[in-house]
Amino acid sequence: MKAALLLLSLLGVVRKGASIDLITCDTCVAVINGVMNDEFNDFSQVTPSQLLNQLIVECENNTWGGENTECQQWVSDNLVTILQGLQAGDNGNSTCSALGVC
Repeated sequence: MKAALLLLSLLGVVRKGASIDLITCDTCVAVINGVMNDEFNDFSQVTPSQLLNQLIVECENNTWGGENTECQQWVSDNLVTILQGLQAGDNGNSTCSALGVC
């Protein structure tokens, strides 16, 4: 009985851990650098809504299937931090590291 409870506990931990990692380091960097290379040169005037729309386009360009959905959810969840990083002049590597992805 104890072994069964331990196994269920471990499975729960594995599942929780898997749901946290919605995006890989490479995808994160590609998406953020893609936004930097696209239309925006100065992020000081970019609204969160504008940035989110462009991040979603970059998710679509760099992912497919379920990974695309996860990427879009991840950029939405981390929009404020991503925008702050871009406004500070950080690149994809710096921003993704600050977010704990890389």
